[in-house]
Amino acid sequence: MFVVLASQWDEQAAALVRDWSGARLLTPDDLSLPGWVFCSSRPQKAIIVAGGEPLPVAEISGVFTRLPQVMPHELIRIVPADRAYVAAEMHAFLLAWLTSLQCPVVNCPSPQCLAGPAWGRERWVYEAAMLDIPVVEVARASAGSPSSLMPGEVVTVVGQTILGTPNEQLRANAARLATGAKVTVLAASFQDGALLSASPWIDIADATIVEALASHFSVVENGL
Repeated sequence: MFVVLASQWDEQAAALVRDWSGARLLTPDDLSLPGWVFCSSRPQKAIIVAGGEPLPVAEISGVFTRLPQVMPHELIRIVPADRAYVAAEMHAFLLAWLTSLQCPVVNCPSPQCLAGPAWGRERWVYEAAMLDIPVVEVARASAGSPSSLMPGEVVTVVGQTILGTPNEQLRANAARLATGAKVTVLAASFQDGALLSASPWIDIADATIVEALASHFSVVENGL
């Protein structure tokens, strides 16, 4: 059983769960339902609620996270005055739960983001430059808005699979950046061979990327 952690309004995540055999959607709304059991000293004995139904953690083969953080507007079961506080508590709980899992988690959470590093373009460019990957320098106007950028060539990393380009140098640089950032999935945008930007948010509307993600979980689960 695979779990996709996402917003209840994430249509791509919902479509992925519908099409992905053995998958369940876990949203912040599920955290308001009874049935959860979690003890930090015995995380494998935990029980979660996904799609309104209980699921023993021991039956979970992998988790794909599409949720950066719990937002107050997601918590429709909580009175409005309490939503900000409850959202912060739920974020902290999900961080603890995700980091306790022994199954593959894509991407592993950071304190600021449940789906990987919460980096802006400047940080991604900096990290790439530290790895000697050519970059497009970041320029900001005095008002703080970014300069206009032309769309780049997107290279997607899914575990050991690299998609989006036959260019071996771009493939290698995208893989190195993913390794350096300690993420399993990454969308890296290149312009004339230099990194323009990057993001842990891959396009799961692309069937090829979804197939690669499913294959990654299968390979890790079987230890191949």
